[in-house]
Amino acid sequence: REIHRAISQSESPSSIARHLGCSSDSVQNRADRLARTCLALHTRLLDSMKVNEALVADGFESFDTSQYFPNNLNLLLGKQSQFLFGVTHTTLHRKGCMTEKQKLIRYHYEERFKPTPNSVVRSFARLLELIPPLWEPATTGNLMLWTDEHKAYPRAIERVPALRNATLAGTFRHRTVSSKTARTVHNPLFSANYYDRELRKDIAAFRRESTCFTRNIANGLSRFALHMIYHNYQKCHRINPGPTSNKLHAEVAGIDKASIVAGFDWLYVDRPFISKQKLSYDNA
Repeated sequence: REIHRAISQSESPSSIARHLGCSSDSVQNRADRLARTCLALHTRLLDSMKVNEALVADGFESFDTSQYFPNNLNLLLGKQSQFLFGVTHTTLHRKGCMTEKQKLIRYHYEERFKPTPNSVVRSFARLLELIPPLWEPATTGNLMLWTDEHKAYPRAIERVPALRNATLAGTFRHRTVSSKTARTVHNPLFSANYYDRELRKDIAAFRRESTCFTRNIANGLSRFALHMIYHNYQKCHRINPGPTSNKLHAEVAGIDKASIVAGFDWLYVDRPFISKQKLSYDNA
């Protein structure tokens, strides 16, 4: 529980290790074990709900190992609830202005590993595959997805047959907003902008210009899974007084509080087995 709390509230593994009097490898080992349980809990609770609000998707950019390996974390959230439904990860080709020396270093790195073309399209399409099992047009009506104007997103929607057919039928609509629009609560992408800020604030590896950064993709995604559970099922939807201020993000999204309590009864004490667990998608 202490490792989960600390990682979700901006402490680095080395800081947690000093506090607990153990090695940082031990902290990461426990975090990895707990992350797998968190994924199992999240999948189990998703099975008990249906989407009842518009959705928002966006890409969160950071880097792994070094700035020569930028990444893109595609996020899918509820527009009103700010509930995080899922995330996919992909490595990007480094872009932007570089010196000749930096270009040479990138060339040598890419002799060993080069990001695949259209990786954002494939990663975003894999994320959108979460939607059809959670959406019943006959009972919940039409569904709207808000994104920015990234050209990869329409191509990704075309790769998901259920969403492509729903678009033709008029039950699924994709709407875009300029990324230059003011990031206020009135912006349709507010929930994605809000969660981006939470990631920068709550996960040490995502703070800009810091010595804390993700040195291993799997370890970084394990810490992300812990934060996802903290955000969805432990943190209140609103701090300021209001109609949903005392509810969790998951409750606002439509997940029963009793199911959440029952899930946390085994989160820290039981082990899920992949042979007995249905995961949302193959690649987290």
